Amino acid sequence: MERQNDLLVSVGNLFLSLSATLVWGGYVVVPRPHLFITATISACFYIFAQMLASALWFAIPPLKQEYPWVLFLTVTIQELMRWLMFTVFNWMSRYGEGVKAFLRDGTINRLQTGFAVGVGYALLSVLISYTAVVADNYWFDQSIYMPACPEINVFVAGAALALAFSIMHMALALLVWPMYALRRYIGVAVVYVLHLGTTMAALGNRNQGGCTYTMGIVWALVGCTSIVAAVATQRTISKDELAREALAVDERHESATAAPSEAPVAAKPAAS
Repeated sequence: MERQNDLLVSVGNLFLSLSATLVWGGYVVVPRPHLFITATISACFYIFAQMLASALWFAIPPLKQEYPWVLFLTVTIQELMRWLMFTVFNWMSRYGEGVKAFLRDGTINRLQTGFAVGVGYALLSVLISYTAVVADNYWFDQSIYMPACPEINVFVAGAALALAFSIMHMALALLVWPMYALRRYIGVAVVYVLHLGTTMAALGNRNQGGCTYTMGIVWALVGCTSIVAAVATQRTISKDELAREALAVDERHESATAAPSEAPVAAKPAAS
């Protein structure tokens, strides 16, 4: 009976951890086939990043025992893989009209592509991290409370952190994707620091009673990152609208200036 209750709790928290990805992905990505393709490719790149990080953990045995180094390596590979994905997309967009069907030009399309990339990262992040929590409980028959933090159910804590990191991935991708195109390397470095700092903050769970403040720190960082991403996105859209309005004014001005010269010349009266 107790294991059945654990199953219900674990499944319920799985939906909690996936809530942001399902809501935003279902609203923005799923109705648009070109973004769905982008999110699927992004999920594959995330898997490649995790596989490469895991291979390095096993290749260097002391590394997998040091959690800070494991997280540093994982975050670095994830960021490099996302930049590699942008590079591949940028290369693909130069060849064939078929590729441009889902890699579309324009500021708004670029923002949507970045968000779809974040959704792909977020979905796999939740599935991998929360599945690891469930596996630790069921496969190794651990308690549903963490030894270092008995105040919080391990499923609730795992789902809350997985949800936070899923939001983080969507916000960071939305923030950094236009920076790749504009070559704003300082901004790219800031995004990397935000990603690394938020991930490292989760290490507080390993301290006795650390989950009580670690959860607050992680969610505060994710909230700040989301606000920055929202403000930056709004400014980008506003600049794009202003640029379009200025272009429309210039076109109207040019057409008005050219109109008199294109007017028909009146015929001269016939000589008597």
